Amino acid sequence: LRQDLQPELARYKRCAYCENPLKFQDSHIDHITPVSKGGLGTLRKTVLVCSKCNLSKRAKILRRFCVDAGLNYETVIVRLEMVGKEV
Repeated sequence: LRQDLQPELARYKRCAYCENPLKFQDSHIDHITPVSKGGLGTLRKTVLVCSKCNLSKRAKILRRFCVDAGLNYETVIVRLEMVGKEV
């Protein structure tokens, strides 16, 4: 799955959550909706993010993660949709 997500990182070279620069070798796969909450491991439901965001998001829903991380939820949604994700 990680290899299949790599082309997205070529288009948008940043973490979709915090916008820090992101290299493929440092990226983590995040299930936008956690598996524990019904999320699927498909290309449209996963995204490459930085380790800091992935490790702090854990099993949180996206809105809760954004609040806890001080990120603008609506802006994150726009970035995810920009790279073709279903949110």
